[in-house]
This record gives sequence, C-alpha cells and structure tokens, in this order.
Amino acid sequence: MKTFKTIILVLIILLGASAGIAKVMLVPDELAFFKSVGLSENLLILFGIVQLFGCLLVIFKKSRKSGAIFEF
Repeated sequence: MKTFKTIILVLIILLGASAGIAKVMLVPDELAFFKSVGLSENLLILFGIVQLFGCLLVIFKKSRKSGAIFEF
C-alpha cells in the first residue's frame, strides 16, 4: 500500500508541475483557454508560479496539505 501511495503522490506532483510549467511558458493552448476566460498573460504566469510552488510543498510531508491547496 505504501508503494501505491508513493506512486500516486509522484503522479500528482508531476501532473501539477507540468500544468504549472505550461502556464509559465505560455503554451498556446493554455493561453487561448485562459484568455477566453479573461485572464491576462501576467496573471497566467503568476498562476503557474503558484501552482509550481504548490508542487514543491506537496513533496514534503509536513506541508503536503497546504501544498495540495495551492497546486490545484
């Protein structure tokens, strides 16, 4: 069971990191979606940085819950 939890945790971290990196790098599909919602490029970059920060917090056990809030 511990191995299963570890695999799920790694997948969640990688998924959040890839989404954050896509926002920071202003991938055209991400940019088009968020512009249609009304977010500017600067807000999208800020959102991506916050998401990456959440991924870093999820790595450590003490800050895992607060990191999960920031990540998604």
